[in-house]
Amino acid sequence: MAILPTHKTTIEYLEHCRIQAADERLVYVKRKDAVEQHFAIPYGNTSVLLLGPGTSITQQAARLLASQGMLLGFCAGGAYQRGRPKKPASGNQKGGQQIRLGRLPPHEGT
Repeated sequence: MAILPTHKTTIEYLEHCRIQAADERLVYVKRKDAVEQHFAIPYGNTSVLLLGPGTSITQQAARLLASQGMLLGFCAGGAYQRGRPKKPASGNQKGGQQIRLGRLPPHEGT
């Protein structure tokens, strides 16, 4: 019997590891030097699993999470960004001037 989402309490965050299903268990594998360590994830009582940078998940593990109603989120990028653009990027701006979609810009020089 599955646990209702309102009774699931934990949020797990993992980074720099591999998540896989081993039999009916969900484990994450950390490798340090030449040693692999396996740790169990309590997916029956976990509501959200957040995957940070350097994390991979097998298809079998993702299916196991889906069967238990667990949410899976990928969270990387914003905190690891090295530089910021000078102006916010917008889909229809170039050099501070508005570009009309569907029309060619006016030809300059003639």
